[in-house]
Amino acid sequence: MSANTANTKTTPRKLLALCCSPRRDGACAAMETAFLEGLDKQISIARYSAYHMEPIPCDDCRDCLRHDRCKYSDLDGFFAAFQEADIFLIVTPVYNMSLPAPAKAVTDRFQRYYNAWKAGRNPPKPKRTVLLTASGSGETDGALHIAKMFRRLFTVMNTGLAACFDMFETDTVPVDLAVLEDIRRFAETL
Repeated sequence: MSANTANTKTTPRKLLALCCSPRRDGACAAMETAFLEGLDKQISIARYSAYHMEPIPCDDCRDCLRHDRCKYSDLDGFFAAFQEADIFLIVTPVYNMSLPAPAKAVTDRFQRYYNAWKAGRNPPKPKRTVLLTASGSGETDGALHIAKMFRRLFTVMNTGLAACFDMFETDTVPVDLAVLEDIRRFAETL
């Protein structure tokens, strides 16, 4: 066996998917399915629902500033998966130009990484994030606001937004097949 042959094995990549929709059959579910269909089948997938996790909101106790953990253990499994992930998929409806409350609670708990950065601790391993949003109206400001929020949040987390896909008018047209195909094609590149 040559050295080149011995080095061709790579560590399997991991994806963490966070679905922030309460609906299992809506536009967000269609977007997540399209993404997962396009993904390399060798990538392992951990899926979490912001609604099923029932996250405790961050109360800014600053325990994570002193320790490399959150004082609440309800999201420990999610954050362990986040630490290991190479790809982070966020799928969310737009509620009042922002995230639904459970998704916002999960997002606020990422404060632990800001405090780790502030305390000089190492950030999580690098990862690429894909953001998929669904808006009932044709208004684009909510999707733009959510993307801006995540870009800012990720600056101290060794994470970047690789792509954002937005589906609009889902109150009248449940899914946009062209957007689903764009999502599927992008996932094939990861």
